[in-house]
Amino acid sequence: MAAVVCRVKVLDGNHLGKTQRRLTPLRDVVAGPLPGQTLVVLDPALGLAIDVVPCEHGHAQERSLLDPILETVVEKDVWVADRHSCTTGFLFGIAQRKGFFVIRRHAATLSWERESEWTAAGRTDTGTLTEQTIWLVGPGGAGGTRGGGRGRGVGRPPGVGGVGGLPGVGGRGPRGDVGGDRWVVGRSDGRVAEWLVGLARGANLRRSRKATRGPKKPTPPRTRFPKAKHVATSRLLNGEQP
Repeated sequence: MAAVVCRVKVLDGNHLGKTQRRLTPLRDVVAGPLPGQTLVVLDPALGLAIDVVPCEHGHAQERSLLDPILETVVEKDVWVADRHSCTTGFLFGIAQRKGFFVIRRHAATLSWERESEWTAAGRTDTGTLTEQTIWLVGPGGAGGTRGGGRGRGVGRPPGVGGVGGLPGVGGRGPRGDVGGDRWVVGRSDGRVAEWLVGLARGANLRRSRKATRGPKKPTPPRTRFPKAKHVATSRLLNGEQP
């Protein structure tokens, strides 16, 4: 019987770096401006980010960006994510597309009909493992799929247990054939370096000369939103409250 070959994809959210205060609406703001939020998909086998979902709203919740990610799920994918991705729609969407997931359970975003007792599942270098099977309730309250969770044995706090994918995940490691994601390099490192040096020699630096700037204007005092830790840049640009 042939082994099931799965492709692991790691999903995580990331805030973009802080916005520079050259934008007029930010010059007098005390709080740190957030330019946006992203969801990034990492392929560990390639060592590359293969998908990014950007959002201009710096305070957007990660789960509000999951729909475009769900459209990329293909059969035998194994999705690894934290609890922010643990929603009924996302988990059932992965299962419907015949994928699998290893996602930390979020106590407030899932419903289930029943659950099994915790049972021993082996040991690790730092302690014991236990696992549990739960029967999830799907979108709209329909009876749903079965998932498994594993957690450390010390008290089994709900935040530690993860909601596993459907039973029967076989095989380990990255997918052997990455299809259209394969990068083909037709030149050696030395040839690429030689080509880049040739491009640099042909560059006209005079055309890229910086303009001479005048004296800097004094920085206005920062007085707005002193009690906020962060503000969403997009909201301020739209004239909204952060």
